Amino acid sequence: MANSSTRPMKEYASPVLYDFSPGIIYPTLDGTRFEMKSVMLQMLQIAGQFRGAQGEDPHAHMKRFLETCNSFVIPRITPEAIRLSLFPYSLRDNAKKLVSSLEPGEITTWEKLVEKFV
Repeated sequence: MANSSTRPMKEYASPVLYDFSPGIIYPTLDGTRFEMKSVMLQMLQIAGQFRGAQGEDPHAHMKRFLETCNSFVIPRITPEAIRLSLFPYSLRDNAKKLVSSLEPGEITTWEKLVEKFV
């Protein structure tokens, strides 16, 4: 994105639809990415999505999330890559907004993600 001091005024009012720079970067080995299966998303929904509401326990959510992710074994894909890829799908409402507000490339490891959300 251009320096904010050189941006025309209309750019501040126009949504950026095609410049998607995710806040979570997924580590890959030799550029391999995995195809997310619908069963993965269904299992995350059954385990329960974290909303970020007052009184919700983020530690309990992370425990359920890790238990679910540990059931997925994909050749040539690290457990960290699986966790980072699936984590946004385990969130909703305020918690999902927090992921959307990350700076591009802000989260590159599972440890950074845990620090940010727990």
